[in-house]
Amino acid sequence: MERDNSYLNPYISGVLIGMAIIAFISIMGIGFNVNEGIAGFAGYIYSVFAPDRLAASEFFKTIKPVIQFDYSFALVFGIFIGSFISALSNKRVSVKVERGNDFSLFARVFLTAMGGLIVGFASQLGRGGIFDNAFTGITLLSTGGLVFVISALISGYVVAFLFGRQWND
Repeated sequence: MERDNSYLNPYISGVLIGMAIIAFISIMGIGFNVNEGIAGFAGYIYSVFAPDRLAASEFFKTIKPVIQFDYSFALVFGIFIGSFISALSNKRVSVKVERGNDFSLFARVFLTAMGGLIVGFASQLGRGGIFDNAFTGITLLSTGGLVFVISALISGYVVAFLFGRQWND
């Protein structure tokens, strides 16, 4: 299999991401919190359509809805827009579901949705998601961040072994 040379070198990408994280922590004084931005935006949508349910929600008592400009929402929005512009400028925007020939479209979408729900639920239990714990924790040389990354890698290999046939042709 030939390597597509139009992508940025992964080592250079890693160094640039690390520098961006260190700059973000230095300037803002806090680490990434992608989940807070997404939950805050969901809280804002909730406040528009069901303000009484928002006020009664135990979950949203700890998270302020994004009514004003918030760094965590700007982070999520910036990642989304920046990724889209990058894909658009390199002519890589398409709608497709990548899967193996022996795996149905429904099964692939179902497993993806279930995996997303599990990761979302776990990120709320762990007070932060993969991005928050891995990048910020490792950048700050946190023991918890290191343990999280090792655990995530081990569980990723186990899940890939169990569900790898989704991608095998």
